[in-house]
Amino acid sequence: MNSLFTGVQGTECRLACYQNYFHYHNIPLSEALMYFSGKGFQTVYRRDTEGANKQCNLTSDVNGAIRTFCGKYGINIHQSVQKLEQFKQELSRAIQINNPVILKVDAGSLKYHRAFSNSKGVEHYFLIIQMDDSGVYISDGYVPSTPNTTYEGWISWSDLQHSIDTGNVQYVEIDATSLASFRVVWNAEWEMSELYQSVMDAVDDYLIGGFAAEEGIYYGISALEQYTDDMSHFTDWFAGDYTGKMLEQQNILKNWGFLTGRKLLLIALKLLKNTLPFLEPHLRILEQTDAEWKNVNMYLVKAALSKRESDLLLIQNKIVNLAAKETHVLMELQKGRVEGIYAGNKIISS
Repeated sequence: MNSLFTGVQGTECRLACYQNYFHYHNIPLSEALMYFSGKGFQTVYRRDTEGANKQCNLTSDVNGAIRTFCGKYGINIHQSVQKLEQFKQELSRAIQINNPVILKVDAGSLKYHRAFSNSKGVEHYFLIIQMDDSGVYISDGYVPSTPNTTYEGWISWSDLQHSIDTGNVQYVEIDATSLASFRVVWNAEWEMSELYQSVMDAVDDYLIGGFAAEEGIYYGISALEQYTDDMSHFTDWFAGDYTGKMLEQQNILKNWGFLTGRKLLLIALKLLKNTLPFLEPHLRILEQTDAEWKNVNMYLVKAALSKRESDLLLIQNKIVNLAAKETHVLMELQKGRVEGIYAGNKIISS
């Protein structure tokens, strides 16, 4: 067992866990491939404005993307809930066969970084690499500090127990034997080809958009457009608890996959840039929009506290402009695929 394992930084804690699990088993897979191959980029907007508790949720399904990716390649995931003593037994068994376990914790109870200090009730995930009588050795590939960082080190059993429900410890164990067939498939050239195809398929789906009337769900570009339009009503819809509901919007955009998807699109194109130099101008635009999305997230906090309609209008206009820039880039990528600009590259399959 390797107590000196150093994970790589991820954009979101669950993706970081799975990415580092693969790295631990000497498969240097990118989180971007898991996300796009698992159809994670499909933005979804659900709203409920009829009841007392109004909901406007613009999200993407990171966890669903992970499950879809693993299912696609025959990687078996076992999600379990155990009492603490049973969990310790199962963890010991997994560690003995050199198989790290992904643990769900309450971020607000974690002591190894102050970034978690105001996160009570927020789900967080990390890998457990080793254990002994004093505690567990973990790899956390996403510590939400500014800037984001990672953590590897020991946590005492006492500290760990403060961060979990000891009667219902929730964890994930991946069947390491199911990695065998994926090892046959995976290599760096294959990953770049699969990443390109997955990104382009995601772009196509996103630009199609759509509305499922029966479920009341907007998809892709239609989701972002409808969310932006609906912001005009937030002052009325959230009148009962405007500050609380606007802070909820900030949390949803940041932690429910939407901003993660924007960041991962940038990461994916950066990975592809070396073999597809045509992507360079698009990268420059997306680097700008990534920074601007972070500003929008901060402006939501400002609007929540000020309660000024002018602040909400400012955010709405910023999102409209950001969406226009993103759509331009995505349409250029789509155009490049249709016109065969990238077809001469060896990573592009016919």
